[in-house]
Amino acid sequence: SDEFLTVQLAQRKLAQIWDREMPATEESTTVRRQLFRWCEDNPPELDEEIASALAPLVSIRELCQSSGANLLVATTPMPWQVSRDASNTREARATYGIPKSALWSSEAPFQRLSAYCREKSIRCVVTLRAFQAADDPTDLYLRRSPGLSAEGHELYSRLLAEAILRNDAGQEPADESQPIIPSKGEQLEWAQ
Repeated sequence: SDEFLTVQLAQRKLAQIWDREMPATEESTTVRRQLFRWCEDNPPELDEEIASALAPLVSIRELCQSSGANLLVATTPMPWQVSRDASNTREARATYGIPKSALWSSEAPFQRLSAYCREKSIRCVVTLRAFQAADDPTDLYLRRSPGLSAEGHELYSRLLAEAILRNDAGQEPADESQPIIPSKGEQLEWAQ
């Protein structure tokens, strides 16, 4: 059903008729609500799960290198990490357990990913601040889905192109000295 929007639409319409929430795929609503728990401002202890999720990046990097390619890991913040008003509808948020008008300000998930990538010599671009700095961050996301809008895709693709071109030109990443959480002293590459 993830590949066919018609199936998702039919499932949502049936759920409205039955007056209950129904996920777009066969996974339970509970499972969907667990997807973003590690990004909350006060997340539960998920060290083992996060380490397990990050571990394949090393194999992916090695696979890329074996074919003469370089791996670039890039982030896309969720709407509730950028603005209280972005994708602020029941369809976009409630299915994932995100409260209406919530704004999660924790940068720890980006810090953790960046630190792991740095430790494993994998280039990583964090786009959070560029998304937050947009003239109207709500325009970067779809209204009824946490996905990127055309404007969001344009910004994201521009940031990725700049990072790729900067690397190909042999330039150092921009703003690499800027700490994300000063108390931890972690350094990130921020797309501007």
